[in-house]
Amino acid sequence: MAAAVVLAVIAGGCNGSSTSGAPATAAGTAVPGMRTHLGPPERTLRLLAVPGSLPRSVIGPFQAQTGCRVTVAGLPGAGRSARLLASGSVDGIAATGDVGTRLIAAGAVAPLDTDLIPEYRDLTPALQNLPQDTANGLRYGVPVVWAAQLLAYGTAVTTPVPQSWAGFFDDRTFPGEVAVHDSAMAIAEAALYLKSARPSLGISDPYELTPAQFSAATGLLARQHANVGLYWTHPMAEIRAFRRGIIVAGDIWPGQVRRLQARGEGVRALVPAEGATAWAVSWMMSSHPDDANCMLRWLAYIATPIVQGHAAYALDAAPANSHACVYLDQRKPGYCTANHVTDGGYLSRLAFWKGPKRDCGNGKHVCVAAARWTAAWRSLSAG
Repeated sequence: MAAAVVLAVIAGGCNGSSTSGAPATAAGTAVPGMRTHLGPPERTLRLLAVPGSLPRSVIGPFQAQTGCRVTVAGLPGAGRSARLLASGSVDGIAATGDVGTRLIAAGAVAPLDTDLIPEYRDLTPALQNLPQDTANGLRYGVPVVWAAQLLAYGTAVTTPVPQSWAGFFDDRTFPGEVAVHDSAMAIAEAALYLKSARPSLGISDPYELTPAQFSAATGLLARQHANVGLYWTHPMAEIRAFRRGIIVAGDIWPGQVRRLQARGEGVRALVPAEGATAWAVSWMMSSHPDDANCMLRWLAYIATPIVQGHAAYALDAAPANSHACVYLDQRKPGYCTANHVTDGGYLSRLAFWKGPKRDCGNGKHVCVAAARWTAAWRSLSAG
């Protein structure tokens, strides 16, 4: 889609008024809450996002093009985010999968008519159908950036090169020298390993676990606890721990690996044989936005290559729109190759985060829901 067309959509080139309730789709069916027309922009746009993830190079041009004044607040917890979105106190959110699925289930975000997002069709197909953004055949999010959670190891002390998560979880390979992301999604990481290591458990989806499967995953993490030298929340904490020799292995994001290597540290990372978990950030619109037309323009804007490029570079992650690579490879040669932006085989080995629900996806409501994941993880990480 030509840039001029996109700017026309963002700046108000589509006539008509914003509608809510039950507009008609192209197929003639009514979708409650979906807006299918773009009206005049309001004056403001209120967003929730990770601090630092929206550089001025993204916000400034949007404000100039649309007249929508953007304010950005930090992300609260999933529950408070849902309340703010459902009440219309904010217009949109940049959510990872563990949050996005919960927002959809709570009715806090609106389904999207992707015809109003011209460059949505240019997003990587596998990312257009992430569970965090879809429900009942409808799309609720516009993916922007993503990254895998890899297995990292110190090259000087690790032989042979690990090909499995097994050493990450056992009590012999890296005693007391393992770093683990401080997130309930670590349970999915354990479940992904057990899917291959213990096929008798019958795990098909690491985010949809029966009580027995959940118990096996949390039991593995409980045994791992004695070998954990760091539960990391901020990426820099893990980088410092590797540099100081506190840890020699850990789950890690590609951007952290590149920072370590740039400083001469002998650290490498890979997707093990069992695969890896991954996160993606998607923009979602409130189910009751006060500034719906500004938000719709933002969703169209955030899907464009140059904006995705700026967002990806700010987070040292991969863009969802591969056309952003023109910008990214100019900023840093080989950026998109290093981030596997167009590598479909790489993407197929990743299990993207999503919020656990009681619905196991097969009509049975016997899986362990998110609240229990959170409580279990707090107990596990605290020891």
